[in-house]
Amino acid sequence: MLCYSSARLPSLRGATWSAARRALPATGTGLLWAAIGVLVLALALLVTVAAPVPPLQDLNEWTYQGYLIGSRAAGDAIPAAVKHWPVPNAVTQLALAGLTIGLAPITAAKGFVGLYLLLGGAVLWQLSRRRDGARDGLRFALLVTLVLVHAPYWSGEFNYQVGLLVLTCYFGLYGAGRAPPPATDIAYSVLLFFCHALCLGVWFIHVGWRSLLQRRLARGVASMLPALALLVWYAVADPRPDHDPALRVGPKLTGFAEQAGYRLYVLAKIGPYQNMVFGGAGDADRFAAFYWLGTAVNFAFAGAMALLFLAWLRARRTAAPTPELLTAVSCAVIAAVDPGETLGIGNAGERFIYPALIIAVLCFEGGRRWRQTGAVLGGFAALLGLHLLIGLPPQTTAISGVPDWSAMNDPRSRFRILFWHRPFLYLGQIEAGQDAATTGAPPAAGIMYETSLLQHRR
Repeated sequence: MLCYSSARLPSLRGATWSAARRALPATGTGLLWAAIGVLVLALALLVTVAAPVPPLQDLNEWTYQGYLIGSRAAGDAIPAAVKHWPVPNAVTQLALAGLTIGLAPITAAKGFVGLYLLLGGAVLWQLSRRRDGARDGLRFALLVTLVLVHAPYWSGEFNYQVGLLVLTCYFGLYGAGRAPPPATDIAYSVLLFFCHALCLGVWFIHVGWRSLLQRRLARGVASMLPALALLVWYAVADPRPDHDPALRVGPKLTGFAEQAGYRLYVLAKIGPYQNMVFGGAGDADRFAAFYWLGTAVNFAFAGAMALLFLAWLRARRTAAPTPELLTAVSCAVIAAVDPGETLGIGNAGERFIYPALIIAVLCFEGGRRWRQTGAVLGGFAALLGLHLLIGLPPQTTAISGVPDWSAMNDPRSRFRILFWHRPFLYLGQIEAGQDAATTGAPPAAGIMYETSLLQHRR
């Protein structure tokens, strides 16, 4: 039995109490901010579990592809061909392939989302420390909205989501110009390659700036080489039929006003409100007041985050530039240019905005009014969760009438589908996997995307 003398007990209690204080936000107000983030995570999880299938658009296609990969690994025939070269956009499919070995696809998808939210929330809590070591509940609430539960989440873009979380870990652990050992850099870069090429691109930008500022170019290049080799291999081997300009979908914009307005809209897409379109209708048709309130919240959230970013730049105007600052500014500039068509990546502008703001939230403890405003508005995601719990159909047979991309170019409908998602667009794919897993019959449905580990048979 372990024994302690009475002289040692006070110091032990003091150390324990000190550690407990550091583990929680410093004030009751800080705990309240943290509670907003926890509530957003809880509602997002509850919506996913309660729905007949996860209402997360692309995830249903990726779940089916994961099921096919698992079936092929087991020696079964599948209606697709496996690529034999390294592919970005693969982590989610590989994880789901493992889960569907023991679970039905719908259960596996819900389990995957649950793990993502729980582990992601725990990681962000660990990263939400102030310089004095205490937890910052306000930072945690903002990170939940910017990293975990936002537009890419509801679109089911989980390879990007996982990559963004890994990128956030990197910035949180190795900020202020701290360079990890070369082996750690290489491990992060290879992991980011298999998550999402855009997240890897942000990492390249950061390591590039750090290498230039520290005058250690050889080390930086050496850290990048393995991931660059994988990218070259992928670019040479993968046909990328989806990158055909003739297949490009997106808004057709004419004139400066429309271009500027669309970029403001892309910035507002970082907000917490999402417009779920199913059954031939969105919130503009089902609940117009909530639709316009959510639209206003998104633009207000974007404004608060933009002002926080500018406050950070202003606070740093007389200081020497850091890799984090230059990376964030680079991402903001790229987002404004929006190179999605050139890169063959959907929503590229939006996806560069998140890293810029995440870096600002991690690095900047000022701008409290804008951080508080952002956290309050970000909490609207919890209200969205309640709205979806009430409004989502209880049976998949009630889901129909999904509009295609051309709706965004119809003047009569453009302003009725702002911030839209089509949560059950790939319902047929996940249900095909579910039927195959339940009946033992071979899966027959084709895949919709060739951007991951599978391609059509040719």
